[in-house]
Amino acid sequence: MPANGAPMNGYAISNQNSFETAIKMRMLSTRLSPPAPGGTAASLSLVVGPQSRQGAWLREELLHLLSLSGTLAGLCITGVTLVHTFGRSTVPETIADDALAVSSLLFLVCTYTIFLALRTKRPALAHFLENAADILFLLAITGMVVSGFIMVYTGW
Repeated sequence: MPANGAPMNGYAISNQNSFETAIKMRMLSTRLSPPAPGGTAASLSLVVGPQSRQGAWLREELLHLLSLSGTLAGLCITGVTLVHTFGRSTVPETIADDALAVSSLLFLVCTYTIFLALRTKRPALAHFLENAADILFLLAITGMVVSGFIMVYTGW
């Protein structure tokens, strides 16, 4: 910290031994609060703006949705395989099989959409892809639920 008490690189550090903590906080795209009056505070407190908190939360949500979409796509493919293994071709089972196949396709498209949303640098495109991924995921999970109801209530 400079002798005049001004913050270094836009961050106020309340004691000399907190440089490592300040580096970690900078990597998290947060900023440290100014020191207490008189400069005697030894603890650090974070002030995270709503924009950075929302962005971090959205990224975490997309990462969870990415892994979940891949897992559910595999589960749908397993369901299609099981329906074909039993070899019965009644109308309800064919409908359930088709619903699982479409759901699997939607989950895979959702996975690609989320990946592109995480990688793009254009905020407008990222927002559009996030909304598209949400809609695709909702449609796919709805198809999976419909298929499950068909299987359960037709005596599968």
